Amino acid sequence: MIFLDTSVVLDLILLRKDKKTTENLLQKISQKEDIYAISILTIHLVYYFAKKFREDLNKIKDWLEYLVILDLNYEDYVFVINNLDYNDMEDDLQIACSIRNKCQKVFTSDKKMTKKYKEFVDFETF
Repeated sequence: MIFLDTSVVLDLILLRKDKKTTENLLQKISQKEDIYAISILTIHLVYYFAKKFREDLNKIKDWLEYLVILDLNYEDYVFVINNLDYNDMEDDLQIACSIRNKCQKVFTSDKKMTKKYKEFVDFETF
């Protein structure tokens, strides 16, 4: 399973990357060659920014159907408190969620994230 960081999901929904790169990733996700997952925290952020930028919420809902939505729980919080600096709680919880769910890698466009958490997970950048 590949964990999609919130930054990547927002890049896709808000088209913040070049069109070809975005289309290629959307195609990979829709073809279900791999299992892609996000946390429930990402859902909150996606809908917040989608409404803010007046994106089509039905289109987003349809696209999210291709993803596994993982829960966050107390175990994730404990991992963060015991292992991370919690300067960025959202990123910390995303990483903890990906570890607990045994994701093979985290797909992100956040360069700071790849440096900060490289000892915990494998990354692929978007």
